[in-house]
Amino acid sequence: MNLQQAYYELKFEIAFLRAKGDEFQTFFERLMGLACKADFMACRPWGKEGDRKNDGFLKSERRLFQVYAPNDMEAAKAIAKITEDFNGAKVYWGQHFSTWVFVIAYFFERCALLSKIIGFTEFFLRECCI
Repeated sequence: MNLQQAYYELKFEIAFLRAKGDEFQTFFERLMGLACKADFMACRPWGKEGDRKNDGFLKSERRLFQVYAPNDMEAAKAIAKITEDFNGAKVYWGQHFSTWVFVIAYFFERCALLSKIIGFTEFFLRECCI
């Protein structure tokens, strides 16, 4: 790795670790826009209806993204958020997507917490096919 690459990787890591909530959603939208160009459509909340569980859509892959970036991660809250967002996305966007991606912006220090969330998510997605 050269010095320039190391510099950009460090800048990316700092930006990723600092972004929370709406700031992370904006970070994610910029990153996806740069990587996928016009194929990625960001979706922001609008009025009382919000974004209807859609933070972005990759048209060519029929892939819907939901971003979650809490300040403090709790397994029960993350699992509830996954369940609520997936079910809501199916209601509003189900006919438009084939793949649903839940983006969690959190640096996991505790592997047990990560394992619990991933274990639930894998079970949940097997049981709730689109």
